[in-house]
Order: sequence, then structure tokens, then C-alpha cells
Amino acid sequence: MELRLTDAVRTLREELTEAVEEAETQSPDITFKVGPIQMDFEVQFRLDGKAKGKLSAWIASGEIETGASRARTHRVSFTLTPHPKDTPDGDVSITSTRQNTDITPPPSYTR
Repeated sequence: MELRLTDAVRTLREELTEAVEEAETQSPDITFKVGPIQMDFEVQFRLDGKAKGKLSAWIASGEIETGASRARTHRVSFTLTPHPKDTPDGDVSITSTRQNTDITPPPSYTR
């Protein structure tokens, strides 16, 4: 199975979004601030003859494929710091709140 680097980052974004949405419906009152996320991959940069010379980054799977492509494997590390789209300097929190009639619940998560 091949996984492009963009697919890995997209999946991480979707998982974080799902965690925030899930926390809105669960309890007890717990908040986690999402901090920097370190990602490390072995990546193959492939120049594919079939795709008119397109260069793509794929996460190395150890599988060998024959065909008209050349690939080199490199180690790639980067850090992602999630933040809300509308407030670039804001933090993302994964929060779960419990409803209580005596206390106003905190916001479900910071955007």
C-alpha cells in the first residue's frame, strides 16, 4: 500500500478534528491543548515516467515496484503546530464538558 505524504498530513488533520468533535459529546470536564506534533517519515521521492515526469513524495513501505520510475529514499522530519483557521495565533484544545445546572460550562474548545 502506498501512502503519499499529503495523505498522512490530511489524515492527522482529520483525526484531530474528530477528536475535538468527539470531546464535545463526552465527559468529564477534561481539556487537552494540542501542541506541536513531530512527524518522521522515510520518504521516496519518485520521478514517474508515466505521469509526464511528475515528482511525488511517498512514504516508504518497503515494497519493491517495477516500472518506469526512479526513486530515492530520504528521511524527512517536520513539526506541525495546529491552530484554528480563523485565528492563526490561537491554540487548538480538545475539550470534553459535562452539563451542570449550577455552573456555566466552559467553551467546548478554543478556535
